[in-house]
Amino acid sequence: MIYIKFEKGQGLGNQLWNYITLRSIAKYKSYDYAVLDYKYFKGVKFIDIDISNKNLDKFKFIEQKINNFNETIYYDKELDNFSCDYDNSIL
Repeated sequence: MIYIKFEKGQGLGNQLWNYITLRSIAKYKSYDYAVLDYKYFKGVKFIDIDISNKNLDKFKFIEQKINNFNETIYYDKELDNFSCDYDNSIL
């Protein structure tokens, strides 16, 4: 099982990116998934998300950071825009 944990200070964009990444990896690898601390989800009033594909009562979660992912951020002066590169090690 893989999971993400919504943090109190996270913005909605970061939460959605984390959620979509969680779901994509879970589907790609055929893993079970879960969202922890859903109470901090900032889109709760207008976005309905599935917090797990299994009954969470059966699982004991152990917080263990396995991987850190790094995306290179680029600034385009001409467009006055920040862009992020994809970290291939995410899978």
